[in-house]
Amino acid sequence: MENSSLPNEVKDLLTEYLKLLHQSKNVEDLAIQFLPLAGGNLVNENANALRPNIVGYSLKKDFESASLYQFPPQITRIAISEVAGEGYGASALAGKKYKIWIDKKAGANGMPAPVQIIVPQNHSFIKKAKIVGIGSL
Repeated sequence: MENSSLPNEVKDLLTEYLKLLHQSKNVEDLAIQFLPLAGGNLVNENANALRPNIVGYSLKKDFESASLYQFPPQITRIAISEVAGEGYGASALAGKKYKIWIDKKAGANGMPAPVQIIVPQNHSFIKKAKIVGIGSL
C-alpha cells in the first residue's frame, strides 16, 4: 500500500504505538507510555488520564495481539475523514482523522486491523496527532 498520503507525524505515531505494543513488559507499563500518544475518546476531559475501561479492554487486546502484526507496520488501507469533535470536554478533538489498517505477519490468520489517528486543528492545548481508536488488533 502506498502510504504517501499519510503525514510523517501520523506515520511516526503509528510506528511508535506498534513499537510500544511490541516492547512493553505488561499492559500497565504500556498504559503509562501510551497516555501521551492518546486522545479523543481514549482520554478524560483534561487529557491527563486514560478513560477507565481503555486499559482493561482496548489496550489489553492490542497488547495481547501485537505479536500477530508486522513491525514496522505494513499499511494495507487508509480512510481519511474530517471530524468535528471526538472526545469529551476540553480534550475533544476536531480535525483530519486517519483510519489506518495494518497487516498481519505472514502465516497469521485474520484480516488487517485499524488504528485511528486525528491530527487536531485549532485546539487550544493539543497540537500533535493523537491516537483515538484502538482495540481492533
